[in-house]
Amino acid sequence: MAAGNSLLVGLFAFAAWGQTSDKVFYFAHLDTPQALQEVTNAVRAIGDIRDVSLDVAKRSLTVKGTAEQIAVAGWLTAEMDKPGGATGTRDLPFNDPKAPLVQVVYLSHVDNPRDLQEIVNAVRSVTDIQRCFPMNQQKTIVMRGSVEQVKAADWLLSVLDQPAGAQTGPSATPDYRLAEGVWEARSGLVVRVAALTHIDTPQAIQEVTNVTRSLADIQRCFPILSRRVLVMRGSDDQMALVAWLLKQFDGSGGQGTKEFKVGGAGNQNQIAQVAYLNAATLESLLETVSAIRTETKMPRVFGFPTQGAVAMRGTADQLAQAQQVIQSRKAQ
Repeated sequence: MAAGNSLLVGLFAFAAWGQTSDKVFYFAHLDTPQALQEVTNAVRAIGDIRDVSLDVAKRSLTVKGTAEQIAVAGWLTAEMDKPGGATGTRDLPFNDPKAPLVQVVYLSHVDNPRDLQEIVNAVRSVTDIQRCFPMNQQKTIVMRGSVEQVKAADWLLSVLDQPAGAQTGPSATPDYRLAEGVWEARSGLVVRVAALTHIDTPQAIQEVTNVTRSLADIQRCFPILSRRVLVMRGSDDQMALVAWLLKQFDGSGGQGTKEFKVGGAGNQNQIAQVAYLNAATLESLLETVSAIRTETKMPRVFGFPTQGAVAMRGTADQLAQAQQVIQSRKAQ
């Protein structure tokens, strides 16, 4: 932080506020067109700088902007143009009351671009940080947001930047609670990283993600496939339903029918149900799902092939009709 402030002070000394100048930055360690383009995109978005031009052949970046913009560009390019092995985080203040903090996070256990992009997608959505970018060559994430947003992102990254398989179950990591009055409460104030124990294929992880999103009305739910976790944000009532759903899905198998009364305003008559159809083939399972939707008019009916189960949400009458459909198909 002190080094960043000194850089800003020095640059402010030669340029009045609002006056623009040009500066060229050269890279010694970034050596691929993709890496150079990634840092160009980050400099442009993080620093609010329109006039940024990249020369791949010269491995240089020309920036035109105010003293503060030049300072941010210089700090960011210096952070990205390291030989590797950096750890921890680096912060730089920015003169914007809505997004006053720039941060670079060096990751230790993210090994490929797909993992890095999945983590960035989750951080963007859960913390409302739109300016969040992956830097693949350096295995870093660059972001700019409010102090509260960056603090929440740091917590999330500390949980995710662990060796694959380090999480051991849905409640291995305590929830992170966002402050009321600071965050938009409609999207929920609870952030959770739920680890999966038995679900271990990309298809099954995506299936449980889709079912969880729909039955719990929780749109901010993202899988990190290599970590076998779901990253989500919602209300306490939504998280209670999520915990129940994952208990049903992420086990060694179930029998019969399980129910959970959905909490929250406007959900007084709503019940979530998981019905295990253990002998069902995939084809018959999908046919059962279609029949239930047709007969009950419930839009939230999903097959979960990994457990040979049907997951649904509706009123008691609708679920009673669903059971009739299931029993009639068993009798066929």
